[in-house]
Amino acid sequence: MNFSMKVILILILITACSSRVAYCQKSNQEKVDSLLAELPKEKDDTNRIKLLNLIAGLYSTLNPGEGLKNAQKSSQLAEKAGWKPGIAGAEIEIGNYYYKTTNYPEALDHLNRALKINEEIVNKPGIASALVRIGNVIVSQGNYTKGLEIYFKALKMHEDIGNKKGIAATNTSIGKVFVMKKDKQKALEYFEKGMKVYEEMGNIEGVAACQRGIGGTYEHAREFGKAIEYYSKALFTFQKLGDKSQISGVLGNLGQVYSNIKQYELCIGYTLKALAISQEIGNKHSVAYQLRNLGYAYYFLAETNLVITQEEINKSKDLEMYVPVPTGRAERLNMAIRYMEQCANIANEIGELDLDRDCMGGLIDVYKLKGDYKKASDYTDAYWRLNDSLNSVDKKVEIAKLETEREASLKENQVKLNSVMAQNVKRERVFYLVGIALLAVVVLVVVRGFVAQKKANVVKAELLLQKDMLMKEIHHRVKNNLQVITALLDLQGYSLKDEQSKAAITESTTRVRAISLIHQQLYQDDNITVIEFSKFVNDLFNQVAGLYQRADTKVILENKIAERLFDIDTVVPLGLMLNELFTNSFKYAFTDDKQGTITIDLKDEKNHTFELSYRDNGPGLPTDFDVEKSRSLGIRMIKRLSRQIGGKLDYKLPDNTFYILFLDEDGRKNLD
Repeated sequence: MNFSMKVILILILITACSSRVAYCQKSNQEKVDSLLAELPKEKDDTNRIKLLNLIAGLYSTLNPGEGLKNAQKSSQLAEKAGWKPGIAGAEIEIGNYYYKTTNYPEALDHLNRALKINEEIVNKPGIASALVRIGNVIVSQGNYTKGLEIYFKALKMHEDIGNKKGIAATNTSIGKVFVMKKDKQKALEYFEKGMKVYEEMGNIEGVAACQRGIGGTYEHAREFGKAIEYYSKALFTFQKLGDKSQISGVLGNLGQVYSNIKQYELCIGYTLKALAISQEIGNKHSVAYQLRNLGYAYYFLAETNLVITQEEINKSKDLEMYVPVPTGRAERLNMAIRYMEQCANIANEIGELDLDRDCMGGLIDVYKLKGDYKKASDYTDAYWRLNDSLNSVDKKVEIAKLETEREASLKENQVKLNSVMAQNVKRERVFYLVGIALLAVVVLVVVRGFVAQKKANVVKAELLLQKDMLMKEIHHRVKNNLQVITALLDLQGYSLKDEQSKAAITESTTRVRAISLIHQQLYQDDNITVIEFSKFVNDLFNQVAGLYQRADTKVILENKIAERLFDIDTVVPLGLMLNELFTNSFKYAFTDDKQGTITIDLKDEKNHTFELSYRDNGPGLPTDFDVEKSRSLGIRMIKRLSRQIGGKLDYKLPDNTFYILFLDEDGRKNLD
């Protein structure tokens, strides 16, 4: 068999799932080694280019730097040979390297070049592949709407050429975007579409990838039982295929799910297995993430002082995930430090600054819990240095993105202007000399007005973008400053001996965190002027529960509030009021081991008036309680805040419910 046939056979083995199970059972490193061994034997430039691009793709998760070197060699060889498909393939792999290393402007430059070359040679599969990679970069920049637009364009092209694998993979990518947009139904719809096509093809690896995506959808929706079900299905298939990279990923997913439901015995078991496989295949990114998750698992165990039940131990043994977990707080904290420091070292080595920052934040919490405030202070300094570095990188990426969009807009306007001028020249030929002169004057006026209007529109668009960026930066800085205040309050609280003073500090911290949460949502969402209130209520509840909920008492929130947007001047008072009510419920309503329930509802009473009701199933307030006569600091604060938004506070004894009547922004304007 000549070498050209060998290359074709290797490509078929790697791309066709139904005939590659034996090859897939090798690790990516083994595949790379096999291809590298063939490379020196090949004399044909076209085949060498194909091999180099294939090696670069396999290196993308193992060693991105080596992947870039092979892609650059392929690019140079393809340029010398003048083989455009090879150039486009190399550009995709180079763009993929910059995507993996979060250099998004550079990634887009190379991927757009690949797209342009494929369009020139009418290579529809190449066009679709480039579009998907461009969509990946756009989505990673947080522009989900633009990313979906590109994915749908790629999907249509795959459908036109009948590329079933491309159709399935693109549907899966679309599903992932809807997970990030928190649209569970749409996410499930596209994962199931992808899975159906994979099933028709007999591509069990693709089916498993969709099952993993569905598991992630349910995990984001906090339907953890369903998440475990689908992750387990995916794990079974990947184990059957021997795909160690995917096995490691799904084991890590299951570890996170069990962490969310506070079954840390299983969390640690799954994550340790994921770590071992990631180390075996040399995937440093995965190694760092598993170390981070292990560190946080041991920290949560120490913080809650949770006792692992025999039932959990038996379950972990049944699933072959049993790992003895230390019972002492000091030992658990030491394990948390060990894993987080290892994670920080690897994250720093591979340039994962956000992961490094996560570990710094975790180490701050661990050392505060340990009582080592000197170490906590040292890591606080490191945390803010990393945070500033990440902000700087984000700003550079955003500026480059705006500059790219501006240049593209100017080029588009120039093309349109040239088109208009060409049409006018053709028309002028049919007129007499006098008509030509008159028409030239008219065209000149029109073109000047057109250009001036376009320039004004570009300037206006840039100013609006700059305004949005500035507002997001302001909200981000406010949130960061509030976090500094909470950190200072926490440190102050740890140094106090008097329990009443410590409680006062803790309550003040929760109020600051409630306001910080609002600013965090404002700079993270596309709309920087309003907040989705129902989601905010859930996040605030989880934040307060993390501080006050005891291990022996489970408290759930029944959030009956429909989707509703409010401005910041309305949400801040409401958030502070709910923070007080949540805190009081956790401190006084749920004092025994029974399950607690908090129910919140919001009714629209017309004319911009709303009624917020709050009830818990605790024993309630005394029968002689009177809102107007109460001297409680919390009640007085809620009354003042309700008046601030044009409303009032009421409490009804029969159902032990607080009612807060208030006006939204428009209602308060009318009142004024």
